[in-house]
Formats: sequence, structure tokens, C-alpha cells
Amino acid sequence: PLISLLSAILSGLSTFLNLAERSDKHRSAGVQYKAMIRELERRLSEGISNSTITPSVLDEIQKRLDELEESAPIVPEQIFLLVDKDWNLHRVEKISKAGDLYNPNNQPVNRK
Repeated sequence: PLISLLSAILSGLSTFLNLAERSDKHRSAGVQYKAMIRELERRLSEGISNSTITPSVLDEIQKRLDELEESAPIVPEQIFLLVDKDWNLHRVEKISKAGDLYNPNNQPVNRK
């Protein structure tokens, strides 16, 4: 009797919190972000002189990142704070915004 009651409570809680769907949304967002990283790394590996990163390509990448950001689930604040604490502990270098990642010298990007 006690085990069946506990099982019913846990099942109801799992359904209420929708853990499986939330987990799948985070996994899907991670896969999409990783695909964007691979594309950017591939384009950057081509070198600046023969790069295929044109203004229209940059605009398309920005649009895809914006759409991904819009559809990605929000990370709970507690998890964000735990990751932030761990990064601080391990002295992981943080980049204030994504543009700085691919423009480390803060040089203006020519979009003409």
C-alpha cells in the first residue's frame, strides 16, 4: 500500500513537471548549437583570405542563431548558478558575448 502510494505520487510529479519533454528540448537545443559551432569552425578553418564568410552568410548565421535562441528552453537559474560557480572554480575564461568569440581583438567586422 505504501509503495503503490509513493509510486502514484512520483508518477504524478513526473507528469506534472514534464521532465521527459524538458530534457528532450534541452538535448535538441544542444544538438542544434553544436551544429552551428561545427559550421562556424569549418568556415573559420578555411582561413581569412579564402573565407566563405560573406555578409550574407553572416546574416544567415545570425538569423539561425536568433531562431535557435528563441526556441531553446530556458535554463533554470539554479543550474546556471551552479555552472557559473564551477566555471569560476576551474577558471574557465568567459566571453561576454558571442561576437567576441570570433572577433577576439574587438576589430570591427566589415559587412559591406
